[in-house]
Amino acid sequence: MDPIRTVDHMTTTAAPTRVPNHTAEEWVEVADRVGAIVEPTVAENDRTGEISRLAYEHLRSEGVTAALVPSEFGGGGASHETMGMILRTLGRVDAPSALTLSMHSHVL
Repeated sequence: MDPIRTVDHMTTTAAPTRVPNHTAEEWVEVADRVGAIVEPTVAENDRTGEISRLAYEHLRSEGVTAALVPSEFGGGGASHETMGMILRTLGRVDAPSALTLSMHSHVL
């Protein structure tokens, strides 16, 4: 397990050193897995207005937050089309996490 560190009052889990270079279908499966894990917490996070730290811990540990980074730089090498598929899949379960992931990813 990667170390957990605290930055600006937020607990974060470091992304893997090298992100798997998944196919589009595999990235969607990862998003499905993360959605299934966080689904029980979504309603409470929505009620309180909190961003799901649980979702981001899993998105980071699965490499999703670096999916758009080119493979030669240690990222997942996913296309923007694939990221759209990831976002739609996650958004069906946890729209706020999908929205923040899209904001995290848009400049790549």
